[in-house]
Amino acid sequence: MITEAADTEAAERLIRDREAYGAIDVSSGTPQVVTASAAGASVAQTLQASATALSQAQGTSTAVPIRDPVTLPADDPRGAGPAAGALPLVMGGLMAALLLTGLVRGTARRVIGAFASATTGGLAVAAVLQFWLGSLGGSCSASTGAVALTIAAPSLSILGLESLLGYAGLGLGAATIA
Repeated sequence: MITEAADTEAAERLIRDREAYGAIDVSSGTPQVVTASAAGASVAQTLQASATALSQAQGTSTAVPIRDPVTLPADDPRGAGPAAGALPLVMGGLMAALLLTGLVRGTARRVIGAFASATTGGLAVAAVLQFWLGSLGGSCSASTGAVALTIAAPSLSILGLESLLGYAGLGLGAATIA
């Protein structure tokens, strides 16, 4: 979707508020590209290719300037930490559900166990990603909450399927999530 912004500041605000991935600013007469590399490498590369195409379309050898007001952390400039951590988080939720199903009786106890394991895992993974690898910035509690919810989602889904379908729910949930 293409959104028109009133000026450069409005475009940058849309990018910072995560309402846009980037902008091509032509308000000053000379085009410039504003991108958010933190939104994803593929989007940033596409916008950089657009900048190259704009340079060629102008018939000049000077490159169109590229600004990046929302960069990835300096310790993880490619965003590898969260990308590499996605599968282990899902598998952690899957393993928690399998263990809770085998060891804990009662739906309420299993749900409490899923939230407890997700919270513990969220604290550990967020601490590693934020303080050790430098892949996350901002509030540690927000990072912990996001990671914990990422662990809780598959765990609670599988517990729900197991509650409805029995052991077939475990298999269906594991196959769907993994």
